[in-house]
Amino acid sequence: MIEGNVSLDELMSRLITAQETYQSQLSLEIKEDDERAARDAVKREQDLAFEMSLVVSFPVFLNDQIVKTQFKFNSSTTTFMTNISYFY
Repeated sequence: MIEGNVSLDELMSRLITAQETYQSQLSLEIKEDDERAARDAVKREQDLAFEMSLVVSFPVFLNDQIVKTQFKFNSSTTTFMTNISYFY
């Protein structure tokens, strides 16, 4: 706040100081925004890579589950058939 009864030199000094303070704060905020944007970009890239890995690995996961299910079915069928053969 600047009073109305200041000299021109004091007014200019205060205005220059206010401008310098504003510029330093603005440059700090710009730097923080740039750093935040860089972190967000890295996070988006990592999220995309993770999602792509899920897309790539999901068919492998499904195939593994099918094989495990078939193995369990075949194992139980073999055991069942072996138990039946004891009766014959």
